[in-house]
Amino acid sequence: MLDLNGSVKLGEDIYVYPNFISAEERIEILKDIESIPEEKWVGHFNEGSQGAETAHMALDKFIPISKRLSDMLDSGVYLGNSLAATRMKKGWVGPHHTDNFDFLNVIKASQNLKEGEDFDTAENSIAGLIMYLNDFEGGEIYYSNQDVTYYPKAGDLVIHSSQDHCRHQVQEVKSDIRYSHSSHLFNLVRVPKGFNNVS
Repeated sequence: MLDLNGSVKLGEDIYVYPNFISAEERIEILKDIESIPEEKWVGHFNEGSQGAETAHMALDKFIPISKRLSDMLDSGVYLGNSLAATRMKKGWVGPHHTDNFDFLNVIKASQNLKEGEDFDTAENSIAGLIMYLNDFEGGEIYYSNQDVTYYPKAGDLVIHSSQDHCRHQVQEVKSDIRYSHSSHLFNLVRVPKGFNNVS
Protein backbone atom coordinates (compact mmCIF):
# COMPACT_ATOMS: atom_id res chain seq x y z
CA MET A 1 0.00 0.00 0.00
CA LEU A 2 2.76 2.44 0.93
CA ASP A 3 6.39 2.69 1.99
CA LEU A 4 6.53 1.92 5.71
CA ASN A 5 10.12 3.09 6.21
CA GLY A 6 10.18 5.57 9.07
CA SER A 7 6.89 4.36 10.51
CA VAL A 8 6.17 2.70 13.85
CA LYS A 9 3.61 -0.12 13.96
CA LEU A 10 0.92 0.50 16.58
CA GLY A 11 -1.31 -2.49 15.81
CA GLU A 12 -2.60 -4.55 12.90
CA ASP A 13 -2.59 -2.19 9.88
CA ILE A 14 -2.05 0.86 12.14
CA TYR A 15 1.11 2.92 11.65
CA VAL A 16 2.44 6.28 12.80
CA TYR A 17 5.08 8.37 11.06
CA PRO A 18 6.46 10.64 13.82
CA ASN A 19 7.27 14.21 12.79
CA PHE A 20 5.91 13.74 9.27
CA ILE A 21 5.07 17.46 9.29
CA SER A 22 7.93 19.68 10.43
CA ALA A 23 7.52 22.29 13.14
CA GLU A 24 8.08 25.02 10.54
CA GLU A 25 5.33 23.63 8.31
CA ARG A 26 2.94 23.34 11.24
CA ILE A 27 3.53 26.92 12.36
CA GLU A 28 2.68 28.20 8.89
CA ILE A 29 -0.38 25.96 8.58
CA LEU A 30 -1.67 26.99 12.00
CA LYS A 31 -1.35 30.65 11.02
CA ASP A 32 -3.60 29.97 8.04
CA ILE A 33 -6.05 27.95 10.12
CA GLU A 34 -6.39 30.70 12.71
CA SER A 35 -7.30 33.16 9.95
CA ILE A 36 -10.19 31.01 8.64
CA PRO A 37 -13.50 32.86 9.17
CA GLU A 38 -15.88 31.17 11.62
CA GLU A 39 -18.57 30.81 8.95
CA LYS A 40 -16.26 28.48 7.00
CA TRP A 41 -16.25 25.91 9.80
CA VAL A 42 -19.00 23.32 9.35
CA GLY A 43 -19.88 20.74 12.00
CA HIS A 44 -20.42 17.06 11.25
CA PHE A 45 -22.09 15.45 14.26
CA ASN A 46 -24.07 12.25 14.75
CA GLU A 47 -27.22 11.85 16.85
CA GLY A 48 -25.06 11.42 19.94
CA SER A 49 -23.44 14.82 19.35
CA GLN A 50 -20.14 13.16 18.48
CA GLY A 51 -18.09 14.70 15.70
CA ALA A 52 -15.88 17.56 14.58
CA GLU A 53 -15.80 20.66 12.42
CA THR A 54 -14.19 20.88 8.99
CA ALA A 55 -13.14 24.13 7.36
CA HIS A 56 -14.74 24.50 3.93
CA MET A 57 -11.64 26.22 2.65
CA ALA A 58 -8.64 24.57 0.96
CA LEU A 59 -5.25 25.33 2.53
CA ASP A 60 -2.51 25.42 -0.09
CA LYS A 61 0.14 24.67 2.54
CA PHE A 62 -1.16 21.08 2.66
CA ILE A 63 -0.15 20.57 -1.00
CA PRO A 64 3.59 19.87 -0.49
CA ILE A 65 2.78 17.57 2.43
CA SER A 66 0.27 15.68 0.29
CA LYS A 67 2.88 15.42 -2.47
CA ARG A 68 5.37 13.94 -0.01
CA LEU A 69 2.80 11.35 1.04
CA SER A 70 1.75 10.57 -2.54
CA ASP A 71 5.38 9.81 -3.40
CA MET A 72 5.32 7.03 -0.77
CA LEU A 73 2.32 5.20 -2.25
CA ASP A 74 2.45 1.96 -4.21
CA SER A 75 1.31 1.90 -7.81
CA GLY A 76 -2.49 1.86 -7.99
CA VAL A 77 -2.93 3.55 -4.60
CA TYR A 78 -4.00 7.18 -4.54
CA LEU A 79 -4.40 9.97 -1.97
CA GLY A 80 -7.75 11.71 -1.52
CA ASN A 81 -7.86 15.34 -2.57
CA SER A 82 -8.81 16.95 0.75
CA LEU A 83 -6.89 20.11 1.67
CA ALA A 84 -9.13 20.99 4.62
CA ALA A 85 -8.38 21.41 8.30
CA THR A 86 -10.43 19.78 11.05
CA ARG A 87 -10.91 20.98 14.61
CA MET A 88 -12.35 19.56 17.79
CA LYS A 89 -13.03 21.70 20.84
CA LYS A 90 -12.78 20.98 24.54
CA GLY A 91 -15.24 18.29 25.62
CA TRP A 92 -15.90 16.93 22.12
CA VAL A 93 -15.68 13.23 21.32
CA GLY A 94 -15.39 11.70 17.86
CA PRO A 95 -17.83 9.12 16.45
CA HIS A 96 -16.96 5.43 16.73
CA HIS A 97 -16.48 4.34 13.12
CA THR A 98 -14.50 2.70 10.36
CA ASP A 99 -13.24 4.74 7.43
CA ASN A 100 -14.97 2.66 4.77
CA PHE A 101 -18.51 3.72 5.75
CA ASP A 102 -18.89 6.05 2.75
CA PHE A 103 -17.67 3.33 0.39
CA LEU A 104 -19.73 0.27 1.34
CA ASN A 105 -22.00 0.78 -1.68
CA VAL A 106 -18.94 0.77 -3.94
CA ILE A 107 -17.80 -2.61 -2.63
CA LYS A 108 -21.29 -4.06 -3.03
CA ALA A 109 -21.57 -2.73 -6.59
CA SER A 110 -18.15 -4.12 -7.46
CA GLN A 111 -19.13 -7.55 -6.13
CA ASN A 112 -22.31 -7.45 -8.23
CA LEU A 113 -20.46 -6.69 -11.49
CA LYS A 114 -21.02 -9.55 -13.91
CA GLU A 115 -18.34 -11.06 -16.13
CA GLY A 116 -18.15 -9.22 -19.45
CA GLU A 117 -20.46 -6.40 -18.30
CA ASP A 118 -19.60 -2.80 -19.19
CA PHE A 119 -18.04 -1.03 -16.23
CA ASP A 120 -16.89 2.25 -14.79
CA THR A 121 -14.33 2.64 -12.03
CA ALA A 122 -15.00 4.10 -8.58
CA GLU A 123 -12.93 5.07 -5.57
CA ASN A 124 -12.69 2.45 -2.82
CA SER A 125 -11.20 3.64 0.46
CA ILE A 126 -8.47 1.32 1.73
CA ALA A 127 -7.02 3.45 4.54
CA GLY A 128 -7.77 6.52 6.60
CA LEU A 129 -5.14 8.98 7.63
CA ILE A 130 -4.84 11.87 10.01
CA MET A 131 -2.11 14.46 10.46
CA TYR A 132 -1.84 16.23 13.80
CA LEU A 133 -1.10 19.94 13.72
CA ASN A 134 -0.83 20.94 17.39
CA ASP A 135 -0.20 19.39 20.78
CA PHE A 136 -3.26 18.85 22.96
CA GLU A 137 -4.48 16.93 25.98
CA GLY A 138 -7.00 14.13 25.58
CA GLY A 139 -8.14 13.58 22.00
CA GLU A 140 -6.30 10.27 21.82
CA ILE A 141 -7.38 7.76 19.18
CA TYR A 142 -8.70 4.42 20.45
CA TYR A 143 -8.92 1.33 18.22
CA SER A 144 -11.64 -0.65 19.95
CA ASN A 145 -11.25 -3.96 18.09
CA GLN A 146 -7.55 -4.09 18.98
CA ASP A 147 -7.61 -2.33 22.37
CA VAL A 148 -4.91 0.04 21.11
CA THR A 149 -4.74 3.68 22.25
CA TYR A 150 -2.46 6.24 20.64
CA TYR A 151 -1.68 9.66 22.10
CA PRO A 152 -0.74 11.81 19.08
CA LYS A 153 2.01 14.38 19.03
CA ALA A 154 2.09 17.45 16.82
CA GLY A 155 3.53 16.54 13.43
CA ASP A 156 2.51 12.86 13.55
CA LEU A 157 0.85 11.12 10.62
CA VAL A 158 -1.30 8.10 11.51
CA ILE A 159 -2.48 5.70 8.80
CA HIS A 160 -4.87 2.82 9.46
CA SER A 161 -6.88 0.36 7.41
CA SER A 162 -10.44 1.35 6.51
CA GLN A 163 -11.69 -2.08 7.55
CA ASP A 164 -13.52 -3.10 10.72
CA HIS A 165 -10.43 -4.32 12.61
CA CYS A 166 -9.35 -0.65 12.67
CA ARG A 167 -12.64 0.74 14.00
CA HIS A 168 -11.68 3.77 16.06
CA GLN A 169 -12.85 6.75 18.05
CA VAL A 170 -11.29 10.05 19.12
CA GLN A 171 -11.62 10.32 22.87
CA GLU A 172 -12.68 13.45 24.75
CA VAL A 173 -10.57 16.51 24.00
CA LYS A 174 -9.27 18.03 27.24
CA SER A 175 -7.42 21.04 25.76
CA ASP A 176 -9.14 24.06 24.27
CA ILE A 177 -8.69 22.83 20.69
CA ARG A 178 -7.34 19.96 18.62
CA TYR A 179 -6.33 20.70 15.02
CA SER A 180 -5.77 18.01 12.42
CA HIS A 181 -6.05 17.17 8.75
CA SER A 182 -7.81 14.00 7.58
CA SER A 183 -7.90 12.25 4.24
CA HIS A 184 -7.88 8.72 2.84
CA LEU A 185 -6.02 6.37 0.54
CA PHE A 186 -7.97 4.61 -2.17
CA ASN A 187 -7.73 2.27 -5.11
CA LEU A 188 -10.04 2.05 -8.11
CA VAL A 189 -12.46 -0.85 -8.48
CA ARG A 190 -14.74 -1.84 -11.33
CA VAL A 191 -18.44 -1.13 -10.86
CA PRO A 192 -21.41 -1.47 -13.22
CA LYS A 193 -21.64 1.19 -15.90
CA GLY A 194 -23.49 4.27 -14.62
CA PHE A 195 -23.03 3.39 -10.93
CA ASN A 196 -23.40 6.41 -8.65
CA ASN A 197 -22.27 6.09 -5.03
CA VAL A 198 -25.25 7.65 -3.29
CA SER A 199 -26.07 6.25 0.15
